[in-house]
Amino acid sequence: MMRETEHSHKTFHRKKTVTVLFICLFLFTVLIGRLVYLMVFQSAYYMEKAREELDGKFEGEFQEEFTETFDAAFEKEFESSFEAQVRESLLAQGLDAASAEAMLGAAVEQAKQSGDYQPAYDTAYEDAYST
Repeated sequence: MMRETEHSHKTFHRKKTVTVLFICLFLFTVLIGRLVYLMVFQSAYYMEKAREELDGKFEGEFQEEFTETFDAAFEKEFESSFEAQVRESLLAQGLDAASAEAMLGAAVEQAKQSGDYQPAYDTAYEDAYST
């Protein structure tokens, strides 16, 4: 029979502790390996899957709000720019500032009716959306 020494029970517990430690290290290494595999080798797949899910979830939600906000802001900015161009045109024709301001509204309406306004608006709108 094996002779039990004073410290033999400590050796037995040390062996169990080391075994549990190595099992934990092995599992930790397996989990880190899986994480590296997913993050490095499968990242394109999961990125595409996430994009598809988000696109499906939010497809039209923000586009409509953005378009309305953008269109309103663009129209206001283009109107003021177009009025400034018409004002400069009136001043270039030799009118004084007071006369040009008085005729500005009628001149802008006339430009809209004559068809000069819409092509300029469409071109500026396309340029604004493409940038």
